[in-house]
Amino acid sequence: MRRTLAILLVAVGPIGAQVTGELTPDVVRLAIALGSSAKAAPFYEIRVPGFVGSTYKPRLGYFTTPYLRVAQAAYEAKKLYKPFTEADVSPTMTALELHVYGTAQAVGARVANVQTLVITSKGERDPAKAIRPTSITEVPVAFRNLMGMEAQGKSLMAVFPLDALREGFEVHVIYDSGVPNGGRDKFCEDCFMEFDLKKIK
Repeated sequence: MRRTLAILLVAVGPIGAQVTGELTPDVVRLAIALGSSAKAAPFYEIRVPGFVGSTYKPRLGYFTTPYLRVAQAAYEAKKLYKPFTEADVSPTMTALELHVYGTAQAVGARVANVQTLVITSKGERDPAKAIRPTSITEVPVAFRNLMGMEAQGKSLMAVFPLDALREGFEVHVIYDSGVPNGGRDKFCEDCFMEFDLKKIK
């Protein structure tokens, strides 16, 4: 059964040589230090590579690892002037899961909703070989613009096993209509980005 919830979108992520599995106490402390010192909330974004902020290369979503979820929690505590220590780290944060958020997009006067999220090896298009989420949560989104447009959209949060985050694999955000894909008059419904583990921890 799908559930609805509110979602907090986050901003700049840490650099790491590889994805870690179970977090050791030392790694937890590093994640807390990152979040506690960050000037903006850490995240890993899903975006077609290129000029950041380009109208033609929108953020398609975000994903988090256990390390990043701990850093995010420390950052949110800092914003509220609350202490955050190892004792505040919850099993939900450290679960060996990859959380992927696919975000609905306003494209002119229409909204492109997220239908599903999958992970594949690079270039693989056989549905039978796709890695599917263990769970999906629906995230309603409201859109408004200066021209008076008001619309509802549907984003999704999907949970995958952490080992789906591999070098040479791609995360796919599947929309019900086209979203900008790198340039004028270029659109995608199956929009994807290859994971770069050099930038993920």
